[in-house]
Amino acid sequence: MNNQQRITFDFIFNSINHKLYESILGSDGKYFSAINYIIANKPKLILEYGGGRSTFIISKLLKELNYGGKIISFEDSKKYYDEHVTKGYNIDNNIIYNPQCKIDGKYFTYIHDLEPYKDVDFIIIDGPDNRVSKTNVTLNLEVFVDYLDKEIPYFMDGRGGSVNYYRDIKGYKLEVVDVKRAGTYQTILNKYNENNI
Repeated sequence: MNNQQRITFDFIFNSINHKLYESILGSDGKYFSAINYIIANKPKLILEYGGGRSTFIISKLLKELNYGGKIISFEDSKKYYDEHVTKGYNIDNNIIYNPQCKIDGKYFTYIHDLEPYKDVDFIIIDGPDNRVSKTNVTLNLEVFVDYLDKEIPYFMDGRGGSVNYYRDIKGYKLEVVDVKRAGTYQTILNKYNENNI
């Protein structure tokens, strides 16, 4: 466990929203790396591809941190979008129903105007539903890197195909490594708990 991870755990466990944050972490640390990055780096504009509950929780986090950050999420599935609205996850109207997409073999791209989001400084990829789209690489990070001519820090929730594509094929260096995927969350949490007994 590093010092920033300790700061993040302190924030989570002392927050009035701790139950909400803990609910997304579960036992495997889902989204811990993204939350840790946000607390440490305070990105101003986060784009999430494949939104929902995580968008809602990160919105709560950004409001609590109160530094002016915002998250906008794109959801291609009408079914999931409607579920997010029904469950109250789109209370800030920051989940955008975005049915326009391009599928090219294993590659998926959400199609939307880039200019309004040119200040993006953190990208989360958690979509689309690969079981439906039959794809395994989401290209929107590459689209923005090419558009802005610079790398952007990014986090993948699982998404092995996208992780490998950006790390191994594209050679991107600004990945926020998913502790869930790495299988290290319980070790980090146990060290934190040992130090706080």
